Amino acid sequence: MLAVVPELTLVIRNQLKLIYDIGAAQGQKEIPNELLLGVLVSAVGSSAGSLLVMHGGKVLVRRASLRVMQKMIALLGGRIAQQALKSAVSKWLPGIGAAAMAAWTGYLTKKIGEKAREVFEHEIVNDPTTGDLELIRSVELAVASSEIEEEAGDLLEFCKLQVLIDLAKIDGRLVDTERRLIDEALESPGLSDRQRERLRASLSGHSEPLQGIDVIAGRPDTAIALLSNMIALARKDDDFHITEKLYIKKVGGLLGFTSAEVDDVIGGA
Repeated sequence: MLAVVPELTLVIRNQLKLIYDIGAAQGQKEIPNELLLGVLVSAVGSSAGSLLVMHGGKVLVRRASLRVMQKMIALLGGRIAQQALKSAVSKWLPGIGAAAMAAWTGYLTKKIGEKAREVFEHEIVNDPTTGDLELIRSVELAVASSEIEEEAGDLLEFCKLQVLIDLAKIDGRLVDTERRLIDEALESPGLSDRQRERLRASLSGHSEPLQGIDVIAGRPDTAIALLSNMIALARKDDDFHITEKLYIKKVGGLLGFTSAEVDDVIGGA
């Protein structure tokens, strides 16, 4: 996983450059560091830490001391690293690697672009007031609340495994490597005994209708991780069957990915 860190650093650097370029393209002559950081923090699913305040049709950008900026960057870096590694190191199946990073990076880039355009459509006003302790505390609370929300997402384990079991069976054969991986995943403490029983029955018999896909689609990190796991599982038997690709595209569409995005992730896996 240490190999992910340099790539992650490069990704963040490129995302900051993307925000700057969008601002410059929309005529913003001065783009303070607080504005760049505020957009990036917002885009990764956390509060902007009070760096950016919407006031009517204006965006107020608050000043922050160097100490506070460093603290916020450390919190943000930890948050982004956590998201990336959760996508790359699945609780269900091993061996995702590049596929997860490609999906996660593509999704984050899209979100950052959308957030930057949204912000730069407004008049940018520098707010001379400071509130260092308030800024740090707001980011800490945002990170903590997002982590709590992700823990609640573990309740979706049943749906994730439903998808993976259906994928393993879709080509008409369940090889030993696939069965072993599924059997290991079924030992997850996130499953109830009843859910585990239903999934085992699905593995050996008829599948149930998928449940919870819409909920997963509303959790981008979970959706990216599931897409990556599907691709990793399909490649485990060294035969990426056309029925597997079609099923991945179908579920990918339900998760909110375009056909082109799914193709990109498959090609990079």
